[in-house]
Amino acid sequence: LVMLRLCSPQLDSGNEALLRRVKVLEDASQGIGSGQLSADCVQSVLISDQPPEPAKKAIIPEPTAAPEPEEPFERWGEVLHNLSETCVPLFAALKNSNAGIRGDMVLIQADSELFRSLVGQDDNKALLASAIRAVTGKNCRIGIKKVTAGQKPADPLSALLQNAREKGVNIVES
Repeated sequence: LVMLRLCSPQLDSGNEALLRRVKVLEDASQGIGSGQLSADCVQSVLISDQPPEPAKKAIIPEPTAAPEPEEPFERWGEVLHNLSETCVPLFAALKNSNAGIRGDMVLIQADSELFRSLVGQDDNKALLASAIRAVTGKNCRIGIKKVTAGQKPADPLSALLQNAREKGVNIVES
């Protein structure tokens, strides 16, 4: 019987062996809390009287993929047509707008400040999302694309209109 206990420490039922195993389990539980040991390691402590080996942490590389490029939203006219039937004010604010798609986001470029205020009111954003879903068949997030200085119109009349809008002149197009 002594020979078996020497060969298999887990069969030893003495107080010293029991205290040794409890100490190993306490040390192992502290390692699990800090993410150093796995549950498999603790299971091996219950079977073996040897100290557990710390689990190796997996190194997960950071994704380095470039963001998806923006593509023109070719069916934007259909979205606007749907809006003309469901939300006329939003349609009017987006009349001369364009949009692009990047992943699951539709980026809308509109000169109208009215659009920015309308999309935040009531359920206009939901109506816009619904019109986009009706055309694309999928749920898309909505983003507002800012007009940068390099995107100014080449047409002198459009440039004059945009400049007037930026200065706060109320322009009514017919």
